Amino acid sequence: MQNLLELAAYNLDAPADFHLVSTTSVVGKPPESGFKLFTEYDLPNPDLSDNYYIRTKQEAERLVLAARDKLNNAGIYRVGNVVFATDDSNLQINLKDNAFFRLVAALIELGAVPKKVEALFCHVDLVAKAVLLLAETRALSNETHHIEHSQETSLAEFISSAFPLVTCDFGLFIEHLLKALDKPEQQQAFYEVLDGFNLYGGQAPQVKAQHIELTSDRTNQLLKRLGLEWTDVSSEGQLRFLREANLHFKN
Repeated sequence: MQNLLELAAYNLDAPADFHLVSTTSVVGKPPESGFKLFTEYDLPNPDLSDNYYIRTKQEAERLVLAARDKLNNAGIYRVGNVVFATDDSNLQINLKDNAFFRLVAALIELGAVPKKVEALFCHVDLVAKAVLLLAETRALSNETHHIEHSQETSLAEFISSAFPLVTCDFGLFIEHLLKALDKPEQQQAFYEVLDGFNLYGGQAPQVKAQHIELTSDRTNQLLKRLGLEWTDVSSEGQLRFLREANLHFKN
């Protein structure tokens, strides 16, 4: 990253533009007490994440921010949960590397999903369009944006539309989850849920939501002015995604 930034700034009279696609996960862990609002104006969490991918994004953002005084436009685009496109049902090639896909597959395998857990679905084609619109708008040079859907979707409703599961509060879900430890065929799904909900820290997603909120209001208002608005989840893409998730632990 540092070498790329130096290359972009090599021509002092006409430095190149530089654009970093980051992740909203640079927000980091929620505070143990109190509440934290994370906006486009906030810096990545100073405490580096234990997750290698997130840590690389946190470090990359700091390098880009430091290079802004040498570049005309060094944009940062923090992207949310990227899913299938709006215009067809094509899924990403390396779908099994997608953390959200593995979480959904694990929940289907376990046969249960917690209530009141929300997800934001950012269609890949709209994410790409959003990045281009923001990057090409000179009035928005050297800024940071949060690119994610403006409306949350119930994770339980998303999955249950194709595969009816036990829907319960998080306490009962944990009891259901623990039963998977006695079933060798479900142990991989057990660990995927621990990782997907980040339960190693001992906090349920609902509790985390009470302590931290990431807002994308500013970016979504800008995108609306530029002619882009988020659409509903594609039913065709959703069905194919869920079918693939259902087969994940069976192959």
